[in-house]
Amino acid sequence: MIHFKQEFFDQPYAKMRLHRMAFMDALILNLAEQTPGVTSFVTWNARHFKGKSNLHIFTPAEYLA
Repeated sequence: MIHFKQEFFDQPYAKMRLHRMAFMDALILNLAEQTPGVTSFVTWNARHFKGKSNLHIFTPAEYLA
C-alpha cells in the first residue's frame, strides 16, 4: 500500500515538476494512474493531460466516438 504522503504529495509534486502541470491536475492524474485496471482517463481538459501519462487521455466526445 502506498503511503499517504507519497500518494498525495510526493508523486503529484514530482509529476508537477516533470510535466509543468498544476497540483490538482497532477494529483488527479496520479490517482487515476494508481487505480488498478484503468487504461483511459476522460476529462473536459484533455489538453492539460495529453502526453503526460501512460493512460489514454480523451475528451468525453473522443471517448464516445
